[in-house]
Amino acid sequence: MDRLALRLAGPEEIVFDWTRDRCEPEDVPDLPARAYRDADGNVQLFATHYVWRRETGPSLDTVQHRCPVVHRFHGNGDPAAFDDREWLAATYTEDGRTIHALVHNEYHGHLHPGRCAGSYDACLYNSITAAVSNDAGASWQHVAPPAHLIAAHQRPYVPLSSALGAFRPSNLFRNPKDGYVYAFLQQIAEPGSHLTRGVCLMRTRTLGDPTAWRAWDGDSFDHAFVNPYATPGRPCVFVGWPELHEMGESVVWNDELRVFVMVGSENFGADAGGFWFSFSRNLIDWTQRQRFMEAEFPWTYRCGDPDVLAYPSLLDPASPSRNFDVTGRRAYVYFTHIHYPRCQMTLDRDLVRVPVELTVTP
Repeated sequence: MDRLALRLAGPEEIVFDWTRDRCEPEDVPDLPARAYRDADGNVQLFATHYVWRRETGPSLDTVQHRCPVVHRFHGNGDPAAFDDREWLAATYTEDGRTIHALVHNEYHGHLHPGRCAGSYDACLYNSITAAVSNDAGASWQHVAPPAHLIAAHQRPYVPLSSALGAFRPSNLFRNPKDGYVYAFLQQIAEPGSHLTRGVCLMRTRTLGDPTAWRAWDGDSFDHAFVNPYATPGRPCVFVGWPELHEMGESVVWNDELRVFVMVGSENFGADAGGFWFSFSRNLIDWTQRQRFMEAEFPWTYRCGDPDVLAYPSLLDPASPSRNFDVTGRRAYVYFTHIHYPRCQMTLDRDLVRVPVELTVTP
């Protein structure tokens, strides 16, 4: 796999222009773009904030932003409910009608009176939950909380303990070698040290059952997630550490090269931050990440730097898969461009894509 690489192959294109296309100020692309073909043959693309809207169209190249809201976060003030701010993080469908989803769930303790007398970061408690649409994506529901919980921190919420938990899962993708549906997830097990931050790999055959997911434990997929309010838990085992560190936003199978391709964001180590790629034959062992695009992040930005780029994902408009989890040699990396006029972060965030090509060195 040392002969494989991913390179930029053309100019950027704007998919969603916040200035032109937004339906309200907070209508912003705030997680990696995910897409599927619905039962009517149309493509639906999601890159949501915690109020969910979608782009739809006959192809990935022609989707347009739609203003109707398909889901609003619930804002539950009980951290044990795992039902506060919700982002649609990943989708998967077999038939284009029933759509299963992974939800990036943030408990914002500082916004609930009496829960946490601190800032956003100090009061953040993160989990991954399940949701489903039975009408091709027009509306979304989940079972009564906390039965929708998939993965959380190993301990109950502790105010002012810094951001902890399970974060920002990758897309859902099927492994053609075993038929399981997989996803990566970011985990912050303890505050402070980068050694307690990484990505775990989980899989299931039963997307409708939040308890059916099992994560890699270092030897096999036997790590069962628990509700920390009911049973003490333990962190899942990191995969590809330190080669990947925390990157894991998007994984696809390349049918021609017979290899998994990951793209993600990372700024750990001596190199500057950016978007990176890595390859794997088995999802456990990954090549050392290589940068294909420089990027500033909100926590690295200094006045005068280029604007911040975030949330990369790899999508191929010509994918034979309903879930766009298979690519050819050419595809697009989608990402969010966060504008910083006068050196300040704003809600002006565009969804952008740039063509890329997988190459093989002779």
